[in-house]
Amino acid sequence: MYDVIIIGAGPAGISAGIYVKRANLKVLILYYGESGIEKASRIENYYGFPEGITGKELYNKGIEQAKKIGIEVKKQEITNIEINSHFLFIVKSNKEQFETKSIIIATGSQKIKPNIIRH
Repeated sequence: MYDVIIIGAGPAGISAGIYVKRANLKVLILYYGESGIEKASRIENYYGFPEGITGKELYNKGIEQAKKIGIEVKKQEITNIEINSHFLFIVKSNKEQFETKSIIIATGSQKIKPNIIRH
């Protein structure tokens, strides 16, 4: 049983996880697939990195920091979310099932590709 499950391990998900953990709540971060930030070749406007950092480095450092303070982080694809009769969330993945009091969805956004037809 978790107090909070966060879906997404990018900057928003990791930041949320750190705040939840510091509030002494039991938190799990689940993620799957490639994060948009991992694709960034250089990030030069992020606090604490005056020389810049690659998106992949920033992403991995975030996950490393979360684990270092005791947050469970698992790479699993979410397949279903249900609410049971006790108003708890059941989060099902391709490997396991988890129960939580609340969920934060921090999956980022998809880039919208214009529907351009080439002739």
